[in-house]
Amino acid sequence: KAKHEFNLEPKKGTIGRTRNRVHIQEGIRRQKEAEKRRDQIKKEITQRQEEIKKLKEKDRDRYR
Repeated sequence: KAKHEFNLEPKKGTIGRTRNRVHIQEGIRRQKEAEKRRDQIKKEITQRQEEIKKLKEKDRDRYR
């Protein structure tokens, strides 16, 4: 290799680290999204349960 030819491959370690950082950030973002989704589903479930309770009470009152 001539002196004036630069090594185009980045140093070992640097690219892996940056790539890892990106992957870690991606993982954190995915976790946050999953948490949001889970909270949303929990809210919907509790809402449904409340609605079902109300309907059951209505039915109970109707058939007395």
